[in-house]
Amino acid sequence: MRINQLSLHALLLIGLVGLSACAPGKNRNSGANEESAEVLKWISQSIGDSDSPSSLQQSSYLISNSSRLLMKYKGLADTATTQGQASSTVRVRIHVVNPEDRATALSALRVCPLTQQWSLLATWTTAEPRIDWTPGGAVNLDDCVRAAGVMVQKPTPTLPPNSPATTKRVPASSDALCAGDDAVCFDVTAWYNRYVIEQGATYGLALISYSGEAVEVFGDGGDAVSLEKAPRLQFDSGL
Repeated sequence: MRINQLSLHALLLIGLVGLSACAPGKNRNSGANEESAEVLKWISQSIGDSDSPSSLQQSSYLISNSSRLLMKYKGLADTATTQGQASSTVRVRIHVVNPEDRATALSALRVCPLTQQWSLLATWTTAEPRIDWTPGGAVNLDDCVRAAGVMVQKPTPTLPPNSPATTKRVPASSDALCAGDDAVCFDVTAWYNRYVIEQGATYGLALISYSGEAVEVFGDGGDAVSLEKAPRLQFDSGL
C-alpha cells in the first residue's frame, strides 16, 4: 500500500530521532569508537517510488547488480573538526544475514564514496525529487574499497625481519569486531581523510555488489538484532 507524503515525512522524522540515540560513542563490547549511519536508504531498479516503505528501516537489504545501500553519517562533520586526520584505521562494518554468504561478500561487495547530496527520498535514478543522478547513485567507482580480512599484524619494513618490534598488533578489540562469522569490514581510512577531512564532503558511502552477486545484509529495522548488526562506521582505538 502506498503511503502519502505526509505520513512518510513523519516516519522519516521518527527514524532520525531514533537513530540519533546511536550517536558516536564508545562501544562497550569492542572498546572502539563507532558511529551509526544516521541515514540508510536502499535503492533498487525495481523501485521507482521515492516514498516506498520497503526502501528504509528494514531488517535486511539485498545488495546486487540492481540494488544498493546508501549510508550517510551526518555526525562526521563534527567528528572531522575535532579529530582531524585519522591516526588509525577507519572501517565500515556490516553483517551478512546468512553466514554462508560471508565469502561471497568478501569478494563481491565494495564500499564506494558518494559524490552528490541525496535525501531519504532518493531512488535508483534520482538523488532527490526532481534532481537526477547517475543510475545507481553518484558513486566514484575509482575509489571503491573491497572487504578486508582481519589483519592481526602489520609488518614494519624498516626494521630487521626478526626484530621483536617488526610487527604492530591491531587492538584485539577491533579484531573481534570484524572476526565474526557474519561480519565484514571495509577499510575506508582513505575516504575519511580525503573526502571528509580534506574536502568536507559528507555525502556518505554506497554499499554495492561489484561483481553483481547478490548478498543480503542486516539493515536498520526496529528489531534488536537488526539494530545491533546495522552498518557501522568504526574508528580503531587511538583516533
